[in-house]
Amino acid sequence: MWVGRWLEDVEENGKITRLHKSEVIGTKKDFPSKRLAQRELDIRLSRINSTTYHAQKIVSFADFAERWKRNVMSNYKPSSQSGMRSSINGRIVPRFGHMQLHQITTEMLQQFLSSSEVKPKTVRNLFITFKLMWATAKAWGYTEKNICEGIVLPKMTRPDRRWFTEEEMRKIISEAEEPYKSMFWICAETGIRGGELCGLKVEDLRLDSRLLSIKRAAWKGTLQGPKTENAFRRFAISTQLAGHLKLYLLKHRKENPERLLFSTRNGTAFNNRDIVDQVLHPILDRLQIPRAGLHAFRHGNATMMDGLKAPMRVRQDRLGHADAALTLGTYTHMVSDDDRKIADELGGILCPTLGKESEVDGANT
Repeated sequence: MWVGRWLEDVEENGKITRLHKSEVIGTKKDFPSKRLAQRELDIRLSRINSTTYHAQKIVSFADFAERWKRNVMSNYKPSSQSGMRSSINGRIVPRFGHMQLHQITTEMLQQFLSSSEVKPKTVRNLFITFKLMWATAKAWGYTEKNICEGIVLPKMTRPDRRWFTEEEMRKIISEAEEPYKSMFWICAETGIRGGELCGLKVEDLRLDSRLLSIKRAAWKGTLQGPKTENAFRRFAISTQLAGHLKLYLLKHRKENPERLLFSTRNGTAFNNRDIVDQVLHPILDRLQIPRAGLHAFRHGNATMMDGLKAPMRVRQDRLGHADAALTLGTYTHMVSDDDRKIADELGGILCPTLGKESEVDGANT
């Protein structure tokens, strides 16, 4: 067996130390002569012998994780931070925390992800968080390896998503009291996400031109940016919905410091999970409709637009999917005639059972 030995400088807590290191090069069958073994060792030590070599920084993964959370993770949205913190504290640090960064290999990472007894989506979230951390470790000089390359993740299976039919959405809206009637109608007609609904402000509405802008979202009552850049968007709402919201602003909206369209008793943004648990599910139970969340309105909206044969660009712009309009900050999104037409057709589908008050006011808007 050929064994290579060398001296290597490492840096730990700002102090450089020279260490004796060794590594098995191979068997005499692999390298019949010392010259061949030496040649292999020279290849492995080329990084250390390079004129640009710097002492390898040494840090435990647990210590690095704390620095990463403090200096990098803090720059992400609160909702993203919550998921990352759960992955790091719950699984990644318990597995790798005791190790030094340079000791972790691709094989170890693969074994960790393959042995995690969680859903494929959770495994992917673990990998995404680890990959972000490892990219920072390379940028900070703690490693030169890219151990995330070549990782194989479990296949994702698309779950069966519950979505509301046109009739179900009409029944839900009719059954709800304010402010939830307006909330559910907006979700059904526009297909916006629950967080986007809770983040709406009065200035996001332009009832004179029947426009709604999505500029932010709310997560557990905290305002933040929307899910993606594509989520910044502006689109038309129906004459019926514009009329209904005009009435809502006059009679039902509560004043609050953030000028939110919908606010809790304390004047803060709603948590969309609370809306589902405390309001939507009881309504669904009374109507004998299978339980689902606010996302079922979004899927129902997409299904309605498909039935109306809405142009694909209109669907993308309204739902905020990839390849939609650029953010409102860099591009003025023009509301097309097709968009207004689809909005009115959606309003016509959803409006009939909402009562004469909304219909009359909508006709006068």
